[in-house]
Amino acid sequence: MAGEISTKGELIPKSDSAFSDLTIEQRDQVLVRVAGSLHYTALMSRAVHDKAATDIERLAERIDREHQEIAADYSPSSGEVLYRAVELLDGFHRRMSS
Repeated sequence: MAGEISTKGELIPKSDSAFSDLTIEQRDQVLVRVAGSLHYTALMSRAVHDKAATDIERLAERIDREHQEIAADYSPSSGEVLYRAVELLDGFHRRMSS
């Protein structure tokens, strides 16, 4: 089943769908997973005294609190939350790779 993500007994096909094209339930699943990645990255970031640890954790906590509202919001601001998460994750991984 390469190219698919299994979640709670469902299969979500891997695709190039934009966040705005997903259903509210799919968007919520994405946000919950992103928050989990942010929490894990924040732990690693703190362990290595990375400068972005606080920002990463704050965004993870915001998504934890607001994931349902963000998922239901189809305005550009909901995509900006996801974009910021990707920026923070990418920045941390780049700093650790250099």
